[in-house]
Amino acid sequence: MQNNIPIFPLALVVFPNSSYPLHIFEPRYIKMLNHCLEDECGFGIVAIIDDDFAKIGSYVKITKVIKNFESGEMDIIVTGTERFVISNLEQNEDGYFVAEVETYDDEYISMDNELMDEMIFSFQKIIDKLNFKFDDGFWKKLEAVNLKSFKLAEKSGLTIEQQQELLVMDNENKRAGYLIKYFNNLYTQIEDNSLVQKIVMGDGYIN
Repeated sequence: MQNNIPIFPLALVVFPNSSYPLHIFEPRYIKMLNHCLEDECGFGIVAIIDDDFAKIGSYVKITKVIKNFESGEMDIIVTGTERFVISNLEQNEDGYFVAEVETYDDEYISMDNELMDEMIFSFQKIIDKLNFKFDDGFWKKLEAVNLKSFKLAEKSGLTIEQQQELLVMDNENKRAGYLIKYFNNLYTQIEDNSLVQKIVMGDGYIN
């Protein structure tokens, strides 16, 4: 990630290692995406919450162009790679935002394996109660990634405010504790399968 990157503000949080489909239609962001494709670089996604830009976002790379439209619009898939914090933000001559950023990393602490197991168990309890099964691709990716909290957060029905709160947390143990509390609270509220849509389908992330 460079120190100066294009910024795409959205009502969306993309977590590291998460993939998300986007439809690009606004002319200034079509220009931005074309520049990124030409330069083989990524861009930053920051959440818009209460009409404000979040200061911490995720750097994403374009992993697939699904479709190019005659109008210039495009369907793409992006994948989060790392987090950043914005130090300066402005609009360029093409109308889209660019920012000076610094990498935002977790603090260096030992991961609590028992806490990780409890987080996954709490999530699995909800899935079992709903009698729902994810495909093997989800579980294989969960097993492969180091920061499992972000992968579980994709399928947890968190609000954008909660997603941003999780993104800002600076170690995996904190995120695990946050999700355990959230999952346990959600478990007590589940009365029927009406929550399946919210939990499994509502977030839009790609397995």
